[in-house]
Amino acid sequence: MPVKRMCALARVSRAGFYRFPSRAPGADRDLELRDALQRIALEFPSYGRPRMTAELRRRGWTVNPKRVSLAKIPAGTKTATGLHLLVAYRIG
Repeated sequence: MPVKRMCALARVSRAGFYRFPSRAPGADRDLELRDALQRIALEFPSYGRPRMTAELRRRGWTVNPKRVSLAKIPAGTKTATGLHLLVAYRIG
């Protein structure tokens, strides 16, 4: 059904129809993704964004690396990547 017809039946302007988002407030589309990321991080703590992306794809998710890194930030997913080890060199 066209938007114009739906708005006429509901007695709502088209501007009013488009003014509000279609999903409920507080709905989180990435909640399941974050859960899967946490599970992978617990199972494979040394995995970073590329390996997590590959693992999610093996598990049936359709994701790209950017979405994985954006979902990791609010989830607080801690992985071993990004840690820099100090190596002491002895000179002489």
